[in-house]
Amino acid sequence: MDLDYAEFVDVPVKNPLYLDTIALPRAVVEADVYISVPVLKTHVSCGVSIALKNSFGLVPDDTKIQAHRDNAIEEILVDIAQAKSPDLIFADGRIGAEGVAGGSDFRFPKAANLICVSDDPVAMDAVCPRLMRQNPRVRYIQWAGEMMLGNDSLDYINIHGLSIDEASVQFMSPA
Repeated sequence: MDLDYAEFVDVPVKNPLYLDTIALPRAVVEADVYISVPVLKTHVSCGVSIALKNSFGLVPDDTKIQAHRDNAIEEILVDIAQAKSPDLIFADGRIGAEGVAGGSDFRFPKAANLICVSDDPVAMDAVCPRLMRQNPRVRYIQWAGEMMLGNDSLDYINIHGLSIDEASVQFMSPA
């Protein structure tokens, strides 16, 4: 389904940081299960782009443009997570993107050879910057954790398979 042409519905945001309601595709809102498949990327606007940032693709283009103009990307990511959070995330780090990246700019691919799976987008976003050797103190991830949208503390996240140290790969920073 091409979500650019989807029917959108307004979904209320309980504790908005940016928008009281967010237009999301009806098919996603009404789906029994919402599975997100982000690519591990660094991102110039918000440090990293993983589970929470991947949901930015759900909103209409005019909302994305306005959020960029208002310098409210991190705020809208938390609002989207409140409105509709993925039930399952498969983060594809086989070949990600580093450097400025963002959007669909893959001029700097990065082979991390990782696949990460979680049912908690905040936990995914707390672990993956560490796997990418990026700054783990990302505001929108902390805000989502503080709002109890998921777990942002490594003390309470169960990691199976390789440890973060064993699996980590240096990504070039977005700066």
